[in-house]
Amino acid sequence: MDWSKKFKEKVREIENEQGRCSLRTNNYAFINGRKTFNNKTTLVKVHWICEQRNEKDVLTLLDGSTGYEQWYLKDLVKDFSQEPVHEFFTACMGSLTYPKLELDWGQMKSVVMQLNSQFN
Repeated sequence: MDWSKKFKEKVREIENEQGRCSLRTNNYAFINGRKTFNNKTTLVKVHWICEQRNEKDVLTLLDGSTGYEQWYLKDLVKDFSQEPVHEFFTACMGSLTYPKLELDWGQMKSVVMQLNSQFN
């Protein structure tokens, strides 16, 4: 028995019954980064998810500094296409309350471009 095929069929059946779409495969992972607060830097793995909102694909960091780090995928594609290569992508500049959050530039760009080619 092909369990993978059965699973996919069951997921489609549930989606149709509930009128919603489950998460697409490969749309959840992590990017290496670092958080800096009070001059102390900690290496972190920042989990992200990409989902549709208002008919647009949105990349959201699940464990970012503020909990509100998110971008439209098309905006990120435009930025990464025009920006020169850097060591880090700054997701949050930091404040008195929140740590600065920087993500590995190469990993972030790779994720954004792969998602863009998958969805567009």
